[in-house]
Amino acid sequence: RALAKKMIDSDTLSSENAISHGYRLLTFRDIPRPKLNVLSKLYDEVALRYKADTVGLHALTEDKHATYELGAMTVVANALLNLDEVIMKE
Repeated sequence: RALAKKMIDSDTLSSENAISHGYRLLTFRDIPRPKLNVLSKLYDEVALRYKADTVGLHALTEDKHATYELGAMTVVANALLNLDEVIMKE
């Protein structure tokens, strides 16, 4: 969740910018467009889910006041942390 909060709080105007910021924090590189597209789609799909499923959102974030944006960005942050280039520090 900490990475997701940093991504959201980075004064970005869009989820794509937040995702790009998170990738840069972890790899010190710009995110390739194909990866950004996949992660943006993931964000959009999860955001729609958590808009409708506040119980699931609160279970994920362990925060009754969490927004669906934080929930979606938490899932994306977890995906970023599992990328090969982050794990292997290529």
